[in-house]
Amino acid sequence: MLKLKKVERRIKKYVHHGQTAVEYMLLLAVVVAIVLTSFKLTIPRAYNYVNEYFNNVAPGILGRAPRCGDGICDNARNPPFETCEKCPVDCCPMP
Repeated sequence: MLKLKKVERRIKKYVHHGQTAVEYMLLLAVVVAIVLTSFKLTIPRAYNYVNEYFNNVAPGILGRAPRCGDGICDNARNPPFETCEKCPVDCCPMP
């Protein structure tokens, strides 16, 4: 009978630890579900904001696009951008 009580105490001790582990796993599952749901809702919105901001800022960063191929040889810049080597469509006479 005394041995049986010792065994029961040991079993209760391990059962309690198992219950705690299951509770933490459930808590972790809930947190992961909340995080994944929030990512699913916020990532597309953030993607759209970033695209809109980049489209507004890119011309200021990159400057104007070269106008090679517009039919006008623009040599007014110093140094000139459109030269016969860089823009043969506009600046070099066709044979």
